[in-house]
Amino acid sequence: LGIPLLADRRGDDFLTSEPFVLAGLELGWSREMRDLATGVLQAQEERHRRTGQPTFVSEDAIPRAPYYFYYYAVSYRGQPFVVGAQGTDAILDEPRWISAKAAFAWHALLPSAYTRLGADAVAPARSPSKGWSSGVYETSRAPTGSENINTAAVILQAALYGASGRPLVQ
Repeated sequence: LGIPLLADRRGDDFLTSEPFVLAGLELGWSREMRDLATGVLQAQEERHRRTGQPTFVSEDAIPRAPYYFYYYAVSYRGQPFVVGAQGTDAILDEPRWISAKAAFAWHALLPSAYTRLGADAVAPARSPSKGWSSGVYETSRAPTGSENINTAAVILQAALYGASGRPLVQ
């Protein structure tokens, strides 16, 4: 997509939002890490520009057989925006979703009109009685229906970062 990104030379490089947003929320970013993280977000925004599809990718629990846990990656084995799963080398066509934890974390760390779009897009993933599901499916915008502690924890970290303006550990 024209955005230079680092990759793992070993080849199994599910490049997702997760390590970048967690580093920012928990520890803060060095200048170099911020540049890397910004590139990961810019690649997602570029996909949105090209497709019209808000793109906030991560690893998430998704209640879809046969894997139930998927990686929606900015890059995997040099291919942009693919879905993979643990235990298979296959590149999958679906599921594709907008990750709630990724959308909220990016908005806390690098707020912009685009990250606001992401936070708004995942609003249907909120259940007043169950918390946040992992996100909404790209096409239907229906909640994934997989409320889980991982999603809740990252969203709470993003809220704390937004309220305090600093990482968890400083």
